[in-house]
Amino acid sequence: MYIGVFHPHNPFEVMTEERIQSIIAESVKQKVKLVFFNESGINLDQRTIDGSVYADGSWAKGTFPFPQSVMNIRPWGPRRRSDRELIFRKIVPFTAFLIDDKWKITKLISQSPSLSKFLVPTALLQNVDQIDELLKSHAKLVIKPVRGSRGEGVQALTHNGRLYELQRGAERIGMDRRELSEFVNNLKRQDYLIQPYIVCLTPDGEPFDFRILAQRNGEGKWVISVIYPRIGAKDTITSNVSVGGRTENLENFLMRLFPDHYLLFPQRLAEIGLEIADAINAHYAHPLNELGIDIAIDAEQRIWFYEANTCPGTLYHEKERAVQAIAYAKYVAEIASRNQASAKSGNNPKVTLGLLYSTHPSSRDLDAYADVAKAYGVQLVYFLLEDISFRAASISGFWRDGQKWIHKNYPFPDIVYNLIDQEYDEASNVLYHRSSNMLLTSSEPKGAIPSSLFFAIASRHPLLSNHLPYFLRPESPEEAKNFVDCHNPVVMKSESTLPMEDIIMIRRLPSHYAVRDGDYVHAFDEAEFLSFLELFQESNYILIQQIDSKTHDGHSLHLRVYLFKQADGTWEIIHIVPLLALVSPDPQGSLPFPVSWDWLLNREFDEMSGTEVDIHVQTLAVTMAEQLELANHHRIHELIIDVAMDRNRTIYLLGGEYDGPGETLHSYDTARLVIPYALSVLNVR
Repeated sequence: MYIGVFHPHNPFEVMTEERIQSIIAESVKQKVKLVFFNESGINLDQRTIDGSVYADGSWAKGTFPFPQSVMNIRPWGPRRRSDRELIFRKIVPFTAFLIDDKWKITKLISQSPSLSKFLVPTALLQNVDQIDELLKSHAKLVIKPVRGSRGEGVQALTHNGRLYELQRGAERIGMDRRELSEFVNNLKRQDYLIQPYIVCLTPDGEPFDFRILAQRNGEGKWVISVIYPRIGAKDTITSNVSVGGRTENLENFLMRLFPDHYLLFPQRLAEIGLEIADAINAHYAHPLNELGIDIAIDAEQRIWFYEANTCPGTLYHEKERAVQAIAYAKYVAEIASRNQASAKSGNNPKVTLGLLYSTHPSSRDLDAYADVAKAYGVQLVYFLLEDISFRAASISGFWRDGQKWIHKNYPFPDIVYNLIDQEYDEASNVLYHRSSNMLLTSSEPKGAIPSSLFFAIASRHPLLSNHLPYFLRPESPEEAKNFVDCHNPVVMKSESTLPMEDIIMIRRLPSHYAVRDGDYVHAFDEAEFLSFLELFQESNYILIQQIDSKTHDGHSLHLRVYLFKQADGTWEIIHIVPLLALVSPDPQGSLPFPVSWDWLLNREFDEMSGTEVDIHVQTLAVTMAEQLELANHHRIHELIIDVAMDRNRTIYLLGGEYDGPGETLHSYDTARLVIPYALSVLNVR
């Protein structure tokens, strides 16, 4: 088994020698081969990578097949990822994912009744008045960047009656109120947090905290690999080992500081670490591979949560870290291998199929599924998200017994079809964690396909690339403005953690730029527009030429093509829904109204032309579905492709979603597609 070790630029530059040698040694023990490579080594056409392997005491370069999984070291954010990496990471599963910044994680933990008590009171830094108010009740404050890591940018602030004293490391700077105000204003170019300074000092006056390394193991479950104290230099404010701190044996350290209770803390810290890891990961559709969780214990032995980071530093504990890092990468590879194999069909076994809803469905919908399930000899159950106990792998839901539904407890069904709406609570993300142990018909979370990924995939295909609007992932505000000037009007899509992308409409008018964000329209001159674009520099956004898609008499037109994967592995168009804006030609000015595809073809074309357009739309949609599937290591079987058609009747692909037909298709028709496909997945498994 090949496992990749990847960084877009150079994995050797972002890993210590100790870490490199530790994962190499562990890979030998666990009988896997590691290939170290960067983005330039990926060959998407040949499905190979150029990289380096370590064997017999020396490094050798070579060309290798795509690895079964990838340990991505210090991953870059979506904004910096190339098209090549975007496609590659959909084909091969990666182990590491990023989480939100410190402020969002703080708010996330605050929502947990059992964890919120460990939070240090925290707010976003606003102004000097806020600092003065906090200093009335706290002798010392800490200011740290929302997106900082490894102790960078952490500062302390005190006030002695006349001057404020700012501490950076061991350096101290005196300021009056005006100087502090200027300092705060400069800091506000990026977000900073402010919180009381928690006094956690050794008897020698050294600041300390505890790093808890939570990792997923070879079964995809959270474990605590190591807990160790981090001890900073005397008269400093941080304890990060990466900036000069040190560590020592956990038990000896606890015995020295808390001699009466030192035996109690390791287990308690481990329990809190696991709970924090679960709480954070529950808010993400992707499973996190590891978290560095920083905890403090003050002089009163109260426990405080500082922060959690992905890709944490473990300078003196690389051997312990490597054990689970390799084991989890193997687990990810094995799961991906099973998912890829399950696309093939076989003989239908006797199975239990679960229907997962956000709210209780109508009897009409349930009866439709029950009729089809009976024809296939399948036991049908249904349940809601809150009915699931993931820890016990059981459900308190409804079981089809003859013509009745009986409420009972039962184990996880053999396979589950997720009918929860995209807009439903983010708690449904836990379904897609490998550790959930629930087999879904689709292992790809519902939601919009990121436009950058959609266009990157389509642009590589000779047929699809001719049916894309002009698009750009700009490197600078000036480049973005030039694109708007050239391809006016333009749609800006900014990816977020929400199921749908944020969409902004931009139009270049003679006197200004009109920017529509939801219900608001802003008018910017050139300088203001460049400043507006500057705000998005750190986000992952794409500019797309807006296609003037209209009927012959000027009504805005949008096509949604619904596709479903059959049990034999082919993609089928199940529905094409034209959406017309019947009141206003502006698509934002009126609600779109669904009409019949046949009616639209008859209205807009003669019989021969209409047939050609129908075949062309279907061919493009099926080809796009096939390419999306090829570029995805997850199992997918439902897609929506968005299509436009300009006045010249040129067809354009605009984007897509991982989602099913919902209410656009009768439940009986959906059941006739879902059930045989679900059986085909189980046959392979």
